[in-house]
Amino acid sequence: MAWDNALIHGKVVSPASVSAMIAPVTSSIPGGGAYGFGLFLRTVDNHPTIWHSGGINGFAAENDVFLDSGLALVVLTNSLTADPDTLTTAIMNSVCTSTQFSSNC
Repeated sequence: MAWDNALIHGKVVSPASVSAMIAPVTSSIPGGGAYGFGLFLRTVDNHPTIWHSGGINGFAAENDVFLDSGLALVVLTNSLTADPDTLTTAIMNSVCTSTQFSSNC
C-alpha cells in the first residue's frame, strides 16, 4: 500500500512519468483494458483503475489502484490456480456497497 501511495503521488518517479505510465500505449489488451508503461489500465464499475499481476513458485498476486477514489487493493494468494482478479473485483464491489465507503466508489 505504501508503494501504491508513493507511486501515484510522484514519489517513486516524477509526476510526468506517472502520467505517462497511466496513459494507454496500446488500444486494447486481451480481456479488455489497455496497457500503459508498466501498468495495465481498465475501468471497473466505472472507476479508472491501474493494475498489475504476477506469480512465482506457487503464488499469485494482483495490485489494483482505483484512481478516482485512491482505494488500493493488494491480493496475495498461495496458489497459482487462484484468481486474484476475481477476488479484487469482489472486494471492490463489497467496499462500494458498504454505506461507510460508498462515497469513495
